Amino acid sequence: MIMKSIFEALHFTLSDNTSKRGRLELLVIHNPDGTPRWITPRAAKKPLFLKFYHRSTLRSWLIYSLIQLIYLLRVQRFLLKRRTVYLHRPERQLFDPFGDNWALFTGTPGPNNKLVIYTEMAESGRFIKVATTQQAKQLLQNEDDALWKLNFYSPQHLRVPTVVSAHSNTIELTDISRNGGRTDHFGKPHFKALSEIYSKTSERIGFDTLIAHHALDGKLSEMMDDDNSNIPKAILRKLTLLIESLKGTNARVSMGHGDFTPWNMYVADGILGVYDWELSNSQLPVGYDAFHFIIQKGILIERKPWKEIRKELHAAISAERFSAWTCNELESLDLYLKMYLAINTVNNLKLYSRQKHWHPQVHWMLATWNEALSDVMQGQKSPRELIIMDLFDLLHHKNYAAIKFPNHLPERLSEYSDIDLCIERKDLNTISQMLLSNPVVKQLELNHQTFMRNLRIVCTDGSILSVDLIWKIKYKGLEMMDAKQVLADAYVTHHGIKLMRLIDKVRYIGLFYGLNNRPIPSKLEAYEQILDNSTTELDRVLSANYSDSCTRRPELKSCIQQLPQNKAFARILNHIGYALDSLRQFFGSQGMVISFSGVDGAGKSTIIENTKQELEKKLRRRVVVLRHRPSFLPILSAWTKGRKRAEKDATESLPRQGKNTSAMSSALRFLYYYTDYFFGQFIVNLIYKRRGFIVLYDRYFFDFIIDGKRSNIQLPEGILKRAYRLLFQPDFNFFLYADANLILERKQELSKDVINELTQRYIDLFKGLGSRKRSAKYISVENVDLHSTVSLVVSTTQLSIAS
Repeated sequence: MIMKSIFEALHFTLSDNTSKRGRLELLVIHNPDGTPRWITPRAAKKPLFLKFYHRSTLRSWLIYSLIQLIYLLRVQRFLLKRRTVYLHRPERQLFDPFGDNWALFTGTPGPNNKLVIYTEMAESGRFIKVATTQQAKQLLQNEDDALWKLNFYSPQHLRVPTVVSAHSNTIELTDISRNGGRTDHFGKPHFKALSEIYSKTSERIGFDTLIAHHALDGKLSEMMDDDNSNIPKAILRKLTLLIESLKGTNARVSMGHGDFTPWNMYVADGILGVYDWELSNSQLPVGYDAFHFIIQKGILIERKPWKEIRKELHAAISAERFSAWTCNELESLDLYLKMYLAINTVNNLKLYSRQKHWHPQVHWMLATWNEALSDVMQGQKSPRELIIMDLFDLLHHKNYAAIKFPNHLPERLSEYSDIDLCIERKDLNTISQMLLSNPVVKQLELNHQTFMRNLRIVCTDGSILSVDLIWKIKYKGLEMMDAKQVLADAYVTHHGIKLMRLIDKVRYIGLFYGLNNRPIPSKLEAYEQILDNSTTELDRVLSANYSDSCTRRPELKSCIQQLPQNKAFARILNHIGYALDSLRQFFGSQGMVISFSGVDGAGKSTIIENTKQELEKKLRRRVVVLRHRPSFLPILSAWTKGRKRAEKDATESLPRQGKNTSAMSSALRFLYYYTDYFFGQFIVNLIYKRRGFIVLYDRYFFDFIIDGKRSNIQLPEGILKRAYRLLFQPDFNFFLYADANLILERKQELSKDVINELTQRYIDLFKGLGSRKRSAKYISVENVDLHSTVSLVVSTTQLSIAS
C-alpha cells in the first residue's frame, strides 16, 4: 500500500498485470520502521540515491563508502531488497521510471512531506519535488518565489538552483552540486553569502512586527489551549515569557533561507551553493541562518549539548562579523539569538504539534531548545525554576508519576520542597544526562541505591534541588507498593504533569509515616476518608493510623510482608539490597561540620536553631546539633552525680564560676576532655559526616583557648593552640559577636569589660587561624539582625557545597 501511494503521488497507477509490459524492477532501502526511504531502478549502475545522503560522521562515511563499493562490485541486486511493480503509463509523466538514471527519496514524514526525484543526464542533473500535502504545495510555491527573487539579485557569492518548471504540486530544479563538496564548518563562503543577502535585503523593524509576521502569539496560544497536544507545556510558557521580554525592541531583518544547514548546500570554487529554499522568509533577524547552521549541526550531526553549541556560536560568529551584518549598530549577538530561538522554536513546535509520531531527532531538538531557552532566560526565571521546567518537559513523553506533588505549575514548587518521581529504570540515565548538560546546573551529585537514585542539583545561583528517581517503592528491606501499578494508574493534570492516583498517594503517605514510626501530620488526616470504602486489610490498618494519629508499625509491616514482591526469593533480594544501601551510605556524599562560638548572650542558640531549619530545608541534608564537644565521654561531674543530673546542673549554673587554680587539676581536666575531642572526632566523622550529615557545634574547642575558665581550666594559651592542631578542623567556624550593651540586655552573666576582652581575643584568634588554615574557614560575624546572620551562614555553606 505504501508503494502504491508513492507512485500514485507521481501520477502513475499500479497494475496487477503480470505481463512484461509495464514491469518495473526496483531496489529499495528502508527506514528503521520498514517504510521505503530510497528507491532506485535495479538496472542503475550508480547509487544516485546517495545524492540525498549527507556524509558528516564516521558512521555515515562508512555507510556511504560501503554502498559505493557494493555498486562498484555490481552486487547491489543481491544485497539490497528487491521489489517489482507494474505501472500504467500516464499521458504526462514527470520522469521516465523505466530508465536507469533516477533515484527517489520518500522525504521526511509529516505535513511538509515531499517526494524528491533525482534524474541524471549527460551533463547535468535535475531534482523534481512532488508535494504530497497541501502545506507541502505552499512550500514549493514559496521556494519558486524565493528562487526567482534571488536570481533577480544576481548574487556573486551565492549559487542557487534555476527553476526549470513549476506546477501546482511540483517543481523541477537544476542540480548545483557539480564539482562541489559539503562542509560542516561555518566559514568564509557562508559568511560572504549571508553578508551579500543582508546587504541587499535587510531593513530595520520592531520585534512586534516580527511577532505578527510569524504569528507567534497565535501559534503559542493554540498550542497552550490544546490539552491533547504532544508538545510539553513548560517550553511553551518559557517561549511566552521570552517573547514578552522582546516586545518593544527593534531588529534588523532580511531575507533568509530558513533551513540553512550543511545538508542543504555545497561549496565549489569558494562559492556557496544553497538549495531547498522552501522555508525562505523575507523577515528573519540577521544571523538567523548562521545560528541555524551551527545549532542544527550541533544537535543532529554532532549530538552536542547546548553549552558546547553556544561556545561554537560565539567562536564562529565574531563580534566584528555580527557588527557588519547589523550595519555596525550596537546590538548584541545574544539579543538576536533570543529572537532566533523564539521564531524557530515556535514555528517548529507548531509543525510537530500536528504529528502523532515523532522521530528521535525531534526529541533531540526539543531537549536542546529547552536548554537554550533556560540559558538565555536566567534573568527572567530562577535557575531552580528553569531546571524544574526542563525536567518535567523531558518527562512529558515518558512513563512517570510524581509522588506527593502539588497540583500546580511545577516551577512554583517551594524552595524548601524536593521532587520524588516514580519512573521506569530505563529512563534513569536519560534524565541524569539532561541535568548534567543543562546550562543552569553548576554541579550534579548522584547518590545511587538499589531501588532509587538521588540527584542533588546545585544551580548556577547556588540554589539546590533534590530529585529522587524511584523505580521500586521501598522501606528498608520491604517493597511498600507496586511501582509498575503506580505508573499504570498515574493521571495527567491540566498543567501537563503526571501525578500518582489519589488512592496511591493516600496509601503512600500512610505507609511512609507509619513504617517510620511517625504520626501523620494533622493537615493530611483528611485523606483517611479516601480509605473508608476499601475492604483490603492494608487500607483498614492505614485508615486507623490516619484517624487517631497513632502508629501501627507492626500491623503495617505484616500487611506489606504479604505482598508478592516481599515473598520467597524476592524477599531475600530486597534485604540484600537494603544491606548494600546501608553500606553505601558510608561511601556517599560527604557531610559538613560547622562550629559556632561566642560569649554568652551573643545569640548562638537562636542562630543555631534557625540555621538548622534552613539547612535541612534548603540543602536537603540531615542536621545534628552537638554541644561543645563530641560527648564521647560524659562531663566529669557525671561520674559522681550521674549523667542526667550533671547535665541539668551544668545547664542551670552560671558560666565561669569554677575556682580551680591548680595546674595539675587543669591538666587532668583538659586531658579528659581532649580525649573526648580526639577520639570523638572519629566517631562524629564516621556516623555523621561520612553519611552526609551536617553537624552543628554549639561552642567548640576554641572556648578552651580563649575562655578556659568556663570549663574550670587554667592552662597557657600556647599549649591549647598546639593541641588544636591535632584535631580535625570544622569546615566552617563562625564567631558571633555583638555590642557589649546589646549582650547585657539579653543576658547579664558577664561584665562589660569581660565581654569586650573575650570578644577581641576571639576575633584575633579567628584572624590568626583563618590566615593559616586554607581548607577550614574562620569567620567573625556581628550578630545584630537574626535574618541577616542566618542568611550569611546558609549562603556561605551553600556556596561551599556548590563549588
